[in-house]
Amino acid sequence: MKTFINFSVACLCAVLLASCGGSIGSSSGCFGKIPATIANYEKEYDEAQAKINENNYGKISKKMDELKAETKATVEEEAKALNGKEVPVSVDETQLKIEQPVTLVFDSMNKCIAMFSLDGKVVAATDLKLNADPSDLKEQTLLSGSKITVTVKMPVGIEFLDKDGNVMQSRKDIGELNADNLGSSAVVKAGTPLEFKYNFPVDEAMEGVESLRLVIDLSRTPYYVRDLN
Repeated sequence: MKTFINFSVACLCAVLLASCGGSIGSSSGCFGKIPATIANYEKEYDEAQAKINENNYGKISKKMDELKAETKATVEEEAKALNGKEVPVSVDETQLKIEQPVTLVFDSMNKCIAMFSLDGKVVAATDLKLNADPSDLKEQTLLSGSKITVTVKMPVGIEFLDKDGNVMQSRKDIGELNADNLGSSAVVKAGTPLEFKYNFPVDEAMEGVESLRLVIDLSRTPYYVRDLN
């Protein structure tokens, strides 16, 4: 993992600080200062790495390790401050309906990267027929009398948008909608709540993200969960 080194900007030149874990950058956007903090982390690591030689390796490496720990603590503090923050979210209103605001949930740290998930109440706006193969929906009864049942879940993706609505990043899965297995077809019934199940990293690539969009690709094959009962 790269290590973050802060530089003072008071005199408009890059001066290495001996002890500072704060971040430089904008606090706007969905994820506050975190992307700028990590962007500085990556930039200043490369600059410090270029200065290492056989005479100063130990000294600079020690300082980098200290600043790495300070940066992790800084990002974690920033992430905790965002916990519960309401974020702008859009949906295709023919598919989904937001009934309660969507908020950020700080889950954990992965080294210096903050991991977030989402909370809130989002439901299916109407019945959604899924692209399910009837052969995959078939349940079985074994000779022992036990049954193999098939549960169907429709994945919901997420897009991270800039101020102009352009997609900066996307992930295929942020949650799932439970569907009814009708034997020959599968349908997510209107009002079915979205289960937010998965988290995502917030790093320097998230700088400039101003809103989120939840998406369903109905051409995508749903997930099948087979259980022995």
